[in-house]
Amino acid sequence: ARVGRSLEFDDFQWAYLDYRSFDRVRCFLERPTSILSGATYQPPDRLPRRNPALTSEQVARIRKRLFSGWKPPLSFDRLRKLFQTDHHSVVDHRPVSTTLYALNSPAGEPMAHTAALPRAEETASCEELTREDTPCVHPAGGGDAVHSDLRSRLGRAGNRPIAKRPLRTDRRVHRRSGRHFPVSHPGAADLHPGNLLAFCDARVEKPGDPPNNIDLVMKRSTDQGRTWGPLQVLLDVGEGATADSCGLVDRQTGTIWVFTVYCPVGVGTRTAKLGLSGDTFMYWAIKSTDDGLTWSDKIDLTPMFKKAEWNSGSPGPGKGMQMRSGRLVVPKYFVKDGYSASHVVFSDDHGESWTIGGEAYTNGTTNESQVAELSDGTLLLNMRGTEGNRRRTSRSADGGMSWSKVSLDPELIEPRCQASLSNFTNRLDHDRDRLLFSNPAALERRNMTVRLSYDEGYTWPVSRQIHAGPSAYSCLTVLPDMTAGCLYERGDQSPYERITFARFDLAWLTWGKDEV
Repeated sequence: ARVGRSLEFDDFQWAYLDYRSFDRVRCFLERPTSILSGATYQPPDRLPRRNPALTSEQVARIRKRLFSGWKPPLSFDRLRKLFQTDHHSVVDHRPVSTTLYALNSPAGEPMAHTAALPRAEETASCEELTREDTPCVHPAGGGDAVHSDLRSRLGRAGNRPIAKRPLRTDRRVHRRSGRHFPVSHPGAADLHPGNLLAFCDARVEKPGDPPNNIDLVMKRSTDQGRTWGPLQVLLDVGEGATADSCGLVDRQTGTIWVFTVYCPVGVGTRTAKLGLSGDTFMYWAIKSTDDGLTWSDKIDLTPMFKKAEWNSGSPGPGKGMQMRSGRLVVPKYFVKDGYSASHVVFSDDHGESWTIGGEAYTNGTTNESQVAELSDGTLLLNMRGTEGNRRRTSRSADGGMSWSKVSLDPELIEPRCQASLSNFTNRLDHDRDRLLFSNPAALERRNMTVRLSYDEGYTWPVSRQIHAGPSAYSCLTVLPDMTAGCLYERGDQSPYERITFARFDLAWLTWGKDEV
């Protein structure tokens, strides 16, 4: 599927890949003429299926613009060699294209040259193509690593600056190896300036939820997710489990919290007994006041996180949030004799005490959830269902004590899997409200997708795929430079082969239609 095998450049045929399935790639040849009129970029899937062949005069114009200033002129063979590589590029699994700019052309008019490029499956491939200190940048609509490589190898041919491109990078955070076999249920905490903490379950001996041997582990990044430090074990309870981590940053005190559920040996959701101790689920936290360099001993929050008549349930997993009032909010669910429901716990004294909020009532058909504060102070709770294939949502006007009637979101398809919800901007501090959502948008755990809402979660008009293959849990975060990050599970055969951090900006997410 390499470009050199699919392009007929001398005839000016234009190819792109249509990733309509994960395992098969279909190649289409196009001959668009609209690029000659100075039209703005359109993704290949919006171009007409059939266009008249280019005339010899049009071909000459393209050649002159594309090759002007390069000595000797760039031949088709040279261009093909630039694209041919043993490494993959990081591109989206939708029809995408790479736009080449004639470096010395008048007014810097873009000449669209679309390329069929496979997606990177290993972070090292992207890094090797673009070097550690060169970010992968997307032209409007896709293809980042190859574009960066072309700019570094051909940029000296002219002196016209290349316009700012939407950004998208992928970095592998962890893959199963050594003692910690599978990793699962990622959570994240974004710090200042640009530090990130990534948490996850480390299933030590075998995959699966409790009862199991599960440690709480972490990696730390000091460069907004470009590189990650060594794996650190934060909690190890022997043959028991500390699972379903949920991170939260108190912006007023600088304290980082990580909440987790402790399951003694042999205790799982179906075997947990009622009560606050013994063979049941208990709730712990650890905290750091130095950006995650050191951590406190475990803090038992069970009496404040759980009612005695509950069997089990977990925080998040993913992340909690702090309201503008200073209230700390942790999304959570409980299980009582098979009945499960989503709710939150919150603190108004920076974690000294916690209050259990009201249940978002669905007659026992929700569990894992995420929460965000809207511009008017309302909380939006987005919940995983235990039946059907649509997300549930509810809103609270009193900080989580009570919730509106739960509704199904017809746009948010799910395979009954955790998802992530995060504010990107709000109209109090920026030009408009923007809310992000991520999950495997399919009936099975694959097709990791990020969505954007401009009306506080009522509709989701924008979506882009991050990974077409197997994928599961995710955690969104917003970085100080107004890029967003998505920490998510992915793989080739299974969603649980590795955890990847994808960083992107608003221009990438919206195909260049919106930016901050």
